[in-house]
Amino acid sequence: MLTPMNTLNESDFWAIVSEMNWPHDGVDAAKLRFMQTYPPETAEAFRKVFAQKKRDITAAANVDWCCDSWDDTRAHVIGLGETEFRRHIESPQLILDREARGDYVESFAYVIPYPDDYGLLTDDGYDGMLRQVAEFSDQLAAADPDDVPPRLYRRCSDARSLCELFLQKRWSEAVALYHELYGPGYSDDWPFSRWCGYLIPNLVRDLERYRLGY
Repeated sequence: MLTPMNTLNESDFWAIVSEMNWPHDGVDAAKLRFMQTYPPETAEAFRKVFAQKKRDITAAANVDWCCDSWDDTRAHVIGLGETEFRRHIESPQLILDREARGDYVESFAYVIPYPDDYGLLTDDGYDGMLRQVAEFSDQLAAADPDDVPPRLYRRCSDARSLCELFLQKRWSEAVALYHELYGPGYSDDWPFSRWCGYLIPNLVRDLERYRLGY
């Protein structure tokens, strides 16, 4: 049973940052480790301290603007750990120079899970997406060959078989069939984007990241 921490002191915060091994393990592995180690309450407490650390960097650098690269730079510096954070705070030009040359990895902020993310560790956490999969399957069943390009219509049967595996929560089989039908990527070869966007590719990606541990 994970023990919630509703507030974090400096030591707790930097200990968690260190455990994330940023940027060497990347966002997906670090986020999964966070969720497996700490409950949602701790993630929210961590997010509050993280936001304050970003404000500390902005104050030290004496800037009154923000953009994506600046936000990613601040997050990256925090992700590097307490020593690097304090070094940049004490020498603010380091922060500005880092941002100017794009010396950061996007983005340590994504490592911090939101409450809904924890559902992705369980079968029930995918029920919302599966309701959309069921709607997509119904669309496939109702497809009129006069309204759909022949090449796409011929693929409807395979897509319905894929949907059925997902709806039965036969995750490994569904993911394997997805890649068999559409290749190793998540969206490049997905032919049904006009009907359901990238629902199925995103479902596959989340399952591989958080449920199946691929």
